[in-house]
Amino acid sequence: MTIPKELRTKIYLRPTTAFCKRLGKHINIARRRRRFSQQEMADKTGISRATYQRLEKGDSSVSISALVKVLFVLDGLHSFDELLAPEKDRIGMGLAEDALPQRVHPQKIEFTGRLPK
Repeated sequence: MTIPKELRTKIYLRPTTAFCKRLGKHINIARRRRRFSQQEMADKTGISRATYQRLEKGDSSVSISALVKVLFVLDGLHSFDELLAPEKDRIGMGLAEDALPQRVHPQKIEFTGRLPK
């Protein structure tokens, strides 16, 4: 039985949808803790109130630019920057380790009679 493409996409992207909803909820809490209205956040970030509301609802179609502006105002840009920081990329580091050679042979150095500059 073949699964339609749109259904396969929905199943595959379920974790990203949940992440966007969770991120929107966290943004909502951070805004309310700072006592900002949605309109104030929209004004501070230069995006429309409707776009801001979509972001808080977890709409994944909101631009990354809008998200970065909101995180900047909420002082959350540093944690966003750390999401895929190379030194914290466990999968990438694991793949890099797997690619390391099993044995390292000494390099052959040819003596020319002169010291290197």
